[in-house]
Amino acid sequence: SNSNNYPRPIFGYTEVRGNNSGHTNNRVVPSASEAMAETTAAATMSVSAGALLILQWVNDHWMFLAFPLTFLFVVYKYAVMGTGTPERSNSSSSNNKALLVDEIVLWSWMALPMYAMHQFEEHGYDLYGRRYQFISYFNEGFPKEMGVQLTPTLITAINLVCVHFQYAVYAWRGETTRQPLYGALINALSAVNAGGAHLLVSVLNGGQYNPGCAQSLFMLPFSLYAIRKYYQW
Repeated sequence: SNSNNYPRPIFGYTEVRGNNSGHTNNRVVPSASEAMAETTAAATMSVSAGALLILQWVNDHWMFLAFPLTFLFVVYKYAVMGTGTPERSNSSSSNNKALLVDEIVLWSWMALPMYAMHQFEEHGYDLYGRRYQFISYFNEGFPKEMGVQLTPTLITAINLVCVHFQYAVYAWRGETTRQPLYGALINALSAVNAGGAHLLVSVLNGGQYNPGCAQSLFMLPFSLYAIRKYYQW
């Protein structure tokens, strides 16, 4: 027969077969490239769905992992690995400065679990046992028309990147360069957040509680003490 008489599909190719009754059945079979495209699309959808599930899990649980992980890291660093203190010189004044730098570095690393406790009250459970309360508190304080609204993913990114990652980098730089200024910056950020964003706001609102306010009563003096150590240096 003439192949030009075969049906021509838009995609793939048409398989023509005869049955027992003498009729012809047409079945469109996808081409290899189309089958590959469909497989790739399905795989992409599966990966995207998996990534969304992972992101949702991280959004829901990071605040419960932050404190134990950072605290255990600091304990392991100082109890197992040691502080990395350089050799002392014969000068007592130099030794005193070196010891003070070591102490500032320690307070810099300790700022990580200290802030993680603050995050737990904000995004884990607040003082009244309410789950993930800071996002509601913040978003209700800023009308949507202002375009300032938090999302769970944005909260995760801010707290893991702008807090834990940044603090860890500063603490590491302070330790490796022996420059206490990095530790002072870490604790200055914590002090501003605790004193300004929580305690001062609470006072201006007539003593009204906000998520993170209770822990700020501890984080503020902790941070101010660490900053004081910098000025002693």
